[in-house]
Amino acid sequence: MTDDEKALYNLVREKMPASGSGTKADVEVVRTLAGYGKSVFPKQFMDVLFDEEDLTYKRYHNVRFSSLHAILDAYEAIPDSLRTSSASSATIEDELDPTFSLAPSETALVFRLCAEIRAAISSSKLFDVPHKRRLLNRVASIEREIHLPKGRLDVILGGMSDFGETLGKFGKDVKPLVDRMTEIMGIAREKSEDYDQLPRPDEVKRLPPPDDSQGGSA
Repeated sequence: MTDDEKALYNLVREKMPASGSGTKADVEVVRTLAGYGKSVFPKQFMDVLFDEEDLTYKRYHNVRFSSLHAILDAYEAIPDSLRTSSASSATIEDELDPTFSLAPSETALVFRLCAEIRAAISSSKLFDVPHKRRLLNRVASIEREIHLPKGRLDVILGGMSDFGETLGKFGKDVKPLVDRMTEIMGIAREKSEDYDQLPRPDEVKRLPPPDDSQGGSA
């Protein structure tokens, strides 16, 4: 870790309530700090910190902090050489994955769109419980990424695929959900150095049909 990374790690440790205590406000403080150190904390820590679908974590913040403390305790027990090796591999993977970075106003907008999607899914009579869980998990994954300094665009692309599949299955009744997901996708694409110069999917022209005049029956 760099000196700044160590300082951030220690600050998160300092701000985390003791295991077995904590409030929603404490969760938001730790999320804000840890969001600036994607490579500093183990993936399991970030998954638990930003998980909004586990009702135990959502209702009982003391349970979330107990899990977070346990994860960091285990992480700190790993020899430095192994942690460094794992971090290096993760960095290489991150460099290969397309990413996006949002301004605070854009992050707030995407969070609002995610909240609207979650509310619509939860109140919908169209989906069974497994389908609701799948879509809500996708929304939670997107929220984890947009909170980070560099989010993975593939997570947004996956969300677009899931909601597009839902549109194909349930028809126009779920179009408002897909429209919001499309808006999120557009915001993320525009803030990705890998994709901002490429045309949007709906702007890509269809390939012309085959020219049968060049062929013929044998």
